[in-house]
Amino acid sequence: MRIIIIKETTTRFLSCLRSFNSLNHLYISDSSLSFPSFIPQLLSSTVLSAERVTSQCYEGLISSLPGLVKFDITLIIGQSDVLRITKCHLSSEMTARMWSCLRPFTSLNHLTISDSSLSFSLSPPELPSVTMLLANKLTSQCYQGLISSLPGLRDIDVQNAATDDFVEFIESSTRLTSLQRIEIKTLDRWRFDFDTAKGVQITKCHLSSEMTARMWSCLRPLTSLNHLTISDSSLSFSLSPPALPSITKLLANKLTSQCYQGLILSLPGLRDIDVQNAATDDFVEFVGSSTRLTSLQLLKIKTLDRWQFDFDTAKGVQVTKCHLSSEMTARMWLCLRPLTSLNTLTISDSSLSFSLSPPELPSVTKLLTSKLTSQCYQGLISSLPGLRDIDVQDAARDDFVQFVESSTRLTSLHRLKIK
Repeated sequence: MRIIIIKETTTRFLSCLRSFNSLNHLYISDSSLSFPSFIPQLLSSTVLSAERVTSQCYEGLISSLPGLVKFDITLIIGQSDVLRITKCHLSSEMTARMWSCLRPFTSLNHLTISDSSLSFSLSPPELPSVTMLLANKLTSQCYQGLISSLPGLRDIDVQNAATDDFVEFIESSTRLTSLQRIEIKTLDRWRFDFDTAKGVQITKCHLSSEMTARMWSCLRPLTSLNHLTISDSSLSFSLSPPALPSITKLLANKLTSQCYQGLILSLPGLRDIDVQNAATDDFVEFVGSSTRLTSLQLLKIKTLDRWQFDFDTAKGVQVTKCHLSSEMTARMWLCLRPLTSLNTLTISDSSLSFSLSPPELPSVTKLLTSKLTSQCYQGLISSLPGLRDIDVQDAARDDFVQFVESSTRLTSLHRLKIK
């Protein structure tokens, strides 16, 4: 005979059993108990024997027996493909026995473990059918054992991890060869996301050079990883950091120039960089760090004050809304000199100061300007001796003759347009 007990009756039933202080062994067979969201607990029961019960019933039983240290369970296969374990504290022996009970459940592919401490042996039994794991408030030691027992995991969501164990969680996860997606959030809101399609995103993390090196070493085996996003974080790098050669695209948001320099050193294969919300005072440092890359094809830098620098191998360099002293202009020009393929320069709504003998960009042959003063324009012309094509827009009417005079000093000039 099979017994089915509804939620209200289960609550009353467990409440009755609570009066039996000597009740330490609970045996349930061929039964289906429905549990409410708030489950009365049997504090005296330390042993559970269950045969032919549903996994939903088993989940409720586990939650109602916080003192459980021993169990013997047989579940009904095929009733559910999700198992939730909450507030359980099991030795490696008990965890192994529970895993052995769950192995016949080939339909079990989703495991949720919350606020629990499960110990694992060095070679724990495996649950190969589980492909999705949700872990909440687990220690890194418990998580490491979990990962080693779930070789088929493809999707992992870790919530409320200890911040000090952040890198350990990443290390354990990235050992999985089948991994397709991972999300790790710590109690301090540090966040790590990996997706085979979107790459890695690191948010609000603050890591020492040692921890950064460990995390980079975790990511190196992910040879398909080509996109890295780092936002609102501070990562320190050693002088010779581990390299991630597979990464070709970087999106950086609210980083210091020191962190960015270390990043660039560790990503030698970068071709596409997008920097957002950089400190305005570090504008030239960001440009200088980026242009050292020999593989660079596309670069966009925007500061908090909306200064903007764009580089594209096809379109050249565009500088917008920038205000640089002669020293900063000279430093930026020196950063651009290695770009020997740079032949088009666009400067708009900016004020660049030049020394009497500014560094030159001899490769630039085409200049487009908008809303520049005649003084800025004169300095520009003196630093671009190879110009053949000039287009000046929105020049001040009073400075018209000065623009013409500055332009016509160029011996290589083929075309000039001033409006």
